[in-house]
Amino acid sequence: MGLQSTYTSDGDPEFIVSVEGLHKSLCFKVEGQEGEIIRLVQDDHTGIRVNARLFGVNESKNTYISTVSIIRKNIVIIVKPQTVMVNREIFVWGNITAFLIRGHRVVLDENLMAVTFRRINVTAIVRRHVFPSIDETDELSYLGFYISDARGFSQYTHGLLGQFLYKRVSIDNLRYRNGRAKARLNVVSPLKPIARRAVATLGESVNRALNVTASCWMLRKNGRGVVDGQYRNYVVENMRDLRLLEF
Repeated sequence: MGLQSTYTSDGDPEFIVSVEGLHKSLCFKVEGQEGEIIRLVQDDHTGIRVNARLFGVNESKNTYISTVSIIRKNIVIIVKPQTVMVNREIFVWGNITAFLIRGHRVVLDENLMAVTFRRINVTAIVRRHVFPSIDETDELSYLGFYISDARGFSQYTHGLLGQFLYKRVSIDNLRYRNGRAKARLNVVSPLKPIARRAVATLGESVNRALNVTASCWMLRKNGRGVVDGQYRNYVVENMRDLRLLEF
């Protein structure tokens, strides 16, 4: 399966999103806590909810995604590094498998799972990363979430990742300091039409969806100043939480 996406959450975890008005992506890292579950996407128009559970690695403060739930009406997909559950049927990562369930198309191979929802232009992808440890006694396995086709989402789509589908950002002030570009950004959202301002620094980030390093406008942790509300507003109770979060 090929993987093309401009809306990604991967790594520890880092969000990389394309927004209208900028030639380069926006990037920010989420510094959550072990066991927290965060809302990545919600859209009442399509009924789609995406939640992700975080886990910590050793004594570091880094957190990664251990489980992703993708839910829409008559389909529930729970993705873990070991298995993929589609409704009540469990699959293991391996040879490529493609099937229809309630009209939704699911494709699974060794490290990628994709679901294309019936009658709407939305495709979501979960990627599995497996890294053996140095002494080969353990391995680090975690997940990344991507929106490959977002055309069917409504302008009211939200969540830590989904809110960027219809945000507009413009550069208000660009300057250079010690050879690095800094910019003041104006941010407008369909849900919050009054422009807000945030500061970003031009840097580099690894886009794990495409396995390339590219420059992007880096925001403060948790995307403060650009992300609506506070990080805590995105924490939900469980992987099947369907409540519509308000911001």
